[in-house]
Amino acid sequence: MKKGEGMPNQELVHNLLAEYVDQREKGTEPKQALHLLARIQPDLPIEERQQLFQMIRAWEQRNQEPAPPQPSQDEVQTCPLCGKDNPASEKYCYSCGQLLGVSLSTRILESEEPDHATFGAMSKLLIMVRGHAQKPINVSIGDVPVLIGRSVPGSATQPDIDLTPYNAESLGVSRIHAAIQRASQTLTIVDKGSSNHTYINGEKVHPHEVRVIHDGDEIRFARLTTIFIFKREVRRL
Repeated sequence: MKKGEGMPNQELVHNLLAEYVDQREKGTEPKQALHLLARIQPDLPIEERQQLFQMIRAWEQRNQEPAPPQPSQDEVQTCPLCGKDNPASEKYCYSCGQLLGVSLSTRILESEEPDHATFGAMSKLLIMVRGHAQKPINVSIGDVPVLIGRSVPGSATQPDIDLTPYNAESLGVSRIHAAIQRASQTLTIVDKGSSNHTYINGEKVHPHEVRVIHDGDEIRFARLTTIFIFKREVRRL
């Protein structure tokens, strides 16, 4: 076996763990936070998945209240990942760390709480491109529109967020596909008349229609899927 073969991608696992912790510290429920990871990296290999679950379980045990008393032995639930039986009240599999009752491929619609739309002056945007969790895009949003698309040498107008490294051209992304902008306490997006359209959580955005983006929304540019995550900075006294 070659050196490193079969070893987990440590950078990818730690990036996903950091995103999970950030979501939990913002008050997101465990299942919703895990579902967000699934949308960011849907095809996580089994070895990395097991390591990620074990790290998540360890973090939860360090930071959450003790679990309620264990039920009787005949009340069990089977782990969907490793097949081990666990007490019905257990949130995580004792064997592999899998969050019980949800898998990384499960699609759960997140509730849209009012504060999920808040994007203030201190907020920053993190764009996670599906299949490229190790290469997130950090964006600072000011008072002017930020153009999203793919760069073309010699073009008079270039996008501020260039999706070319993410196979944008082959996935149908237009040169100037969309624009995002902070409006009051929200973040908005407008499709700039792209050839293959923009979608929010699967819903088509009409050309030049202004839409509000929520934290955790899935934004698809043609066939290139991203997740928009709000990073809210806290002023320290």
